[in-house]
Amino acid sequence: MLDKLTVGRRGEEKACEFLLDNAFRIVEKNYRCRLGEVDIIGWDRDELVFVEVRARTSGSFASPEETVGTRKQQKLRRLAAHYLSWKFGREVNCRFDVVTLLFDGEGNVLKIKHYPGAF
Repeated sequence: MLDKLTVGRRGEEKACEFLLDNAFRIVEKNYRCRLGEVDIIGWDRDELVFVEVRARTSGSFASPEETVGTRKQQKLRRLAAHYLSWKFGREVNCRFDVVTLLFDGEGNVLKIKHYPGAF
């Protein structure tokens, strides 16, 4: 059985692979500031995308999709505003995506889903 930290790291790894395979250009992984952390930041054509990755094992109580609530969305919006003002100092087209992964007990991906413009 995988521990929570391993599931999270593996989820981010697999999400990056998935996004790269789908023409994303990743510019930041685990961007951290005083407000928190964004898992992945990258470009999808002309949009800057802030990606939240949620990974669970098949035996978990809640599905990965159920774990991105209103508080998390608000936090990600604040983080994105901070990142945009720090990095660009101007408005940029952006969106918020969620990538969810479901692993079996050995760490194999059972399902991966991408939700562009999730919120």
